[in-house]
Amino acid sequence: TFTGNVGFMLAPAVMIGLTALLGWRGALSIAGLLAFAVLAAMLFWRDLLHDEAASHAGHAREASRSAAGRELLLSAPILLLFLFYALMAMFTSGVQSFSVTALHDLQGTELALANIVLTAFLVASAAGVLLGGVLADHTTRYALVTVAAFGAVGALVLIVGLLPLPVVVIALLFTLIGLLQ
Repeated sequence: TFTGNVGFMLAPAVMIGLTALLGWRGALSIAGLLAFAVLAAMLFWRDLLHDEAASHAGHAREASRSAAGRELLLSAPILLLFLFYALMAMFTSGVQSFSVTALHDLQGTELALANIVLTAFLVASAAGVLLGGVLADHTTRYALVTVAAFGAVGALVLIVGLLPLPVVVIALLFTLIGLLQ
């Protein structure tokens, strides 16, 4: 998760640099070609991705495990966690995709400053993953910590959306939102 967040954090800067050097078409082409580089790496190191234990399992045992696995996947806790992570992905994707435009339209924030606010959010999100791991090691009340953090995120997002705020306050709130989410 941390490295994925670092990727999200670095992508805008890399794309801006590539656009400055190669134009938007060149930058988009390089980004698209990167997918083929990842595909080539996966094909080259595919033996590392092979699961030996699964290839030696018997068919009868595999069928029994398949039914148990299906039952587990359809259990209420797993479905609720799936819903939680789906909603988290929608929130994060929405912030990444629309916050710059929303800050510009709702708060009158200049586009360059709105992009800085988004970058602060992305950096804080990556840091929040690491801090969340440390916090998870020091608590046994995971549900309470999670509800408190996401309740605070919801309240902070409402504040940004409903109140006219100076850009410095918006940046601080987005940083806090990134840390807590």
